[in-house]
Amino acid sequence: MTLHVEIGKVNAAATGWDTEHLNLDTAAKDLAGASPSGFTEPVRGPVEQFLKTWERFAREAGQDAEKQADGLRKAAKEILEEDAKTDINAQLYMSMIEETR
Repeated sequence: MTLHVEIGKVNAAATGWDTEHLNLDTAAKDLAGASPSGFTEPVRGPVEQFLKTWERFAREAGQDAEKQADGLRKAAKEILEEDAKTDINAQLYMSMIEETR
């Protein structure tokens, strides 16, 4: 049995997860900077708790997205390393899967 992995698609999926990480990180920062001061005193506390909870959720989800992206890149790299032992084209793909920050 032969397993075929399309490295370009794996890399594209990793990039998608990177984008989700950035979007969620931005959302977390926006929530952290939001002020409940426009609300009346009776609801200000619950609003503040709501903002803190969603900020934490967005930050954690962003971290999970980055872990997913890193895992996909790691898997692709390991596959290419094995393929590179017998296929010169796999060596060329190796340079395409590194994340640029």
